[in-house]
Amino acid sequence: MKLLSLRLRNFKGVRDLTVTPCGNDLLIFGDNAAGKTTVADAYYWLLFGKDSLNRGQFEIKTLDSKTGEAIHHLEHEVEGAFEVGAKSINLRRVYKEDWVKTRGSKDSSFSGHTTHYFVNDVPVQKKEYDAKVESICSEKLFRLLSDPQHFNVNLSWQERRRALLEVCGDITDSDVIDANPNLSKLPAILDGRTTDDHQKVLKAGMAKINERIKEIPGRIDENLRSVADLAAGGEVKPTTEIETRLAQLRDKRSRITSGGEVSNLRARVSEIDSQMSQVITRLRTESTKDYDAAMAVVRSKQTELEQHQSQLSRLKGEKVADESALAGLVEKRDALRSKYDEVQSKEFEWKGDDTCGACGQALPAGEVEAAKTKAQRNHNTLKSDELERIAAGGKATGELIAKLTAQIENKTNEIDRLLLLVDEQSKVVDTLKADAETKVASPADPGQDSEYQKMKTEKDSVIAQVSDLEAGNESALEAVAIEISEVEAELNEAKRHNLAIEESARVKTRVAELEAEETSLAGEYERMKSEVALIEDFIKVKVRMLTDRINSKFSIARFKLFDVQVNGGIAECCETVVDGVPFASLNHGMRMNVGLDIINTLANHFGFAPPIVLDNAESVTQILPTTGQQVRLIVSAADKTLRIETADSTQKELAL
Repeated sequence: MKLLSLRLRNFKGVRDLTVTPCGNDLLIFGDNAAGKTTVADAYYWLLFGKDSLNRGQFEIKTLDSKTGEAIHHLEHEVEGAFEVGAKSINLRRVYKEDWVKTRGSKDSSFSGHTTHYFVNDVPVQKKEYDAKVESICSEKLFRLLSDPQHFNVNLSWQERRRALLEVCGDITDSDVIDANPNLSKLPAILDGRTTDDHQKVLKAGMAKINERIKEIPGRIDENLRSVADLAAGGEVKPTTEIETRLAQLRDKRSRITSGGEVSNLRARVSEIDSQMSQVITRLRTESTKDYDAAMAVVRSKQTELEQHQSQLSRLKGEKVADESALAGLVEKRDALRSKYDEVQSKEFEWKGDDTCGACGQALPAGEVEAAKTKAQRNHNTLKSDELERIAAGGKATGELIAKLTAQIENKTNEIDRLLLLVDEQSKVVDTLKADAETKVASPADPGQDSEYQKMKTEKDSVIAQVSDLEAGNESALEAVAIEISEVEAELNEAKRHNLAIEESARVKTRVAELEAEETSLAGEYERMKSEVALIEDFIKVKVRMLTDRINSKFSIARFKLFDVQVNGGIAECCETVVDGVPFASLNHGMRMNVGLDIINTLANHFGFAPPIVLDNAESVTQILPTTGQQVRLIVSAADKTLRIETADSTQKELAL
């Protein structure tokens, strides 16, 4: 897929901009905020209705430089021409306001927005438009193949892993087992399960066994202690009276803590905090009012300056074209003059024969003279016709020369006028900018605001009231808490003692059962452990085979597909690395080239290579070549307006 041309009209502040890469790589130079990202946003919005950050909601309209409000009654449009395979397609998306006139009203009112869609200049519904774009490439795949950051930044590691396996193919368990004789026992152990499923079964079983084994010594010890307690003497302790005292104490604690005044006062503190934050926000807004007003004037004058600069650039180009055309006409006129002189100088020359071609005798003098006269008359007629034709061409050429000469003179005068005007307006803009900087002010101190001081005084008063109420209840709650703790301990001790007596008859049998179970579980745990070790050996072999297969598909990027955990296990992952350095630690240039390397491989697999948008391309000294056309966005402080270049070095200046 190739981008042939892209036109923006009233899109995010760009009045009219046409980019014509004609399928070549595109370089867009510009200072910060000059509109580079706007071109990328327009490209994605045309196709999918979203900006370059994949946001469906963003400001499309052109704003008034003075008020900052959207300019009404404009059509916001992006049109692009693409080459897809052997065919060309033209797409256009137009966003506009709807204004309706209600009955009885002479003025129209705003009723919302509509978006209009065109395919090859034919109006279509959104469903048809989206289907046409989808027939070229799905949005999900398009993002993956056009944004070098998308794979490593926006996709989860699971999505990255699935994409790599789709491109390079997974390795089956059978492939790994067949390649390693040491794993020959594994199929019988798996018994139809996959290694992942069987490993999950084993680890779940081992976790349960290990948990059970850890519990058994405590359970045995617990039973033995119960026997020891009973042997030391003791009778069943009644618990009803203890439970009654505990319930009474808990009721008393509830009565102390049920007061609602403290809750109301705390809610009031939260309200006051919110009101104080609003005051701080107001003070900050007031501090920037003068600066914002001054900058609105600067933006207005800047717009006028840019319009005159655009007009000046256009006139210069037209003048160069006119001068080239004039030189061609002068050359043509000179050639016609030379031709006229050449024809005019041709004299009649008799080349007839005075003898008879049949018998060789001399022809009569009368016949010779008649032939000579006829030949001279034909010569003169042809010469006259040719001179007349040359004279007519010379006259027409002279008229065109006079017209172009006057036209060039007019444009020269207009260029001189615009040069003076641009110089004057540039000075005005610089002066206004300097004046605006003097109006920057720091926010006022909230502590000096009477409204803020009043709120703070009330907040301190409410907090003091809360402290007084809580202090009165604190000592009573502390005393009740101590009593509850003592009675709970007494009740727990009684229950433990009674349980030991109740369990004493079964303790010895239970201890024997637990010891036998511990021995059986230990043997089962070792069997599972050996199977886990065999599966982990299998996974290590699979890791190596799968990693080698995937990495072989890429020239720069390498992938860490498994992670060795603290316990020695291996967990799936998917992390891009270059020479062992993780993607997150790479510099911007290497991140971009790694992304392009991944795009090349994916594009080759899917058989589709759309234009690729490279933001901050100036930070990469050698950008990796790609199958897809590249649109490079390059920060250039010297280019206050966008400068567009294509791969064949064709260059032109464009003003927003």
